[in-house]
Formats: sequence, structure tokens, C-alpha cells
Amino acid sequence: MVTDPASRPRNPEESLLYQFSPHCARRARACGIPRGQCGAIAFVQRFGSGLNLHPHVHVLVLDGVYAGVEGEIPRFYPLRAPDDPDVAAVAETTSRRTRALLTKKGIGASEWLHKSAKRLR
Repeated sequence: MVTDPASRPRNPEESLLYQFSPHCARRARACGIPRGQCGAIAFVQRFGSGLNLHPHVHVLVLDGVYAGVEGEIPRFYPLRAPDDPDVAAVAETTSRRTRALLTKKGIGASEWLHKSAKRLR
């Protein structure tokens, strides 16, 4: 898990990505894969197909982890698909941490959406 304060999430999409790595690593360890590293990418889409304001996040997450011993090329290890409790745990943690991040920045979720839309003008 990332512990460097400079790498802490600065916006909601980073907050979402920040949740996947430790979750994937725990699932990998449960399968006997030590030091597994997950990969994910996210971006905010601010408008819907009708050019209406509809901010939402798209996320792609690897369906496994990369792991290897020191000095060797990492190998990809597929993991089982997440079940409902896995998804619920990530969603709950992400929601809680995103609210905390927005509160720390002194804005509510609706204000963040408004500021995100203003940046596009």
C-alpha cells in the first residue's frame, strides 16, 4: 500500500484508484501470491451523449496482479472475479474517503461537480 503522503489522492478519481491496489494485494495474498501489484486507470467523463452535464468516472482495473521475486521479470497472475462483498467493500471505502477528501478541500460533492464543469468552459 502507498504510504507516501505526496501520493495520497488529490481528487475523487485518484481516491477511487487508490482503493484498488490494497484490495487486489489482499486478494492476491489470500491466493498465495506475495507482493502482488494491481494496475488501474480512471478518467472523469463530464458530459453525457446529449452534451448534458453528467460527471462520472470510468475505471479499468486489471483482472489480476503482477508479482515476481527479486531480480526476475514480474509475472501476471489472474485473480477470481470480485464477488458482491468485494465490490461493496471497495465502494463503501471509496465513498467514505471521497467525502472526506472533498470535506478537507472545503467543498461538497455538488460544488466539486460545478468546479469540474467550469474548468471545461
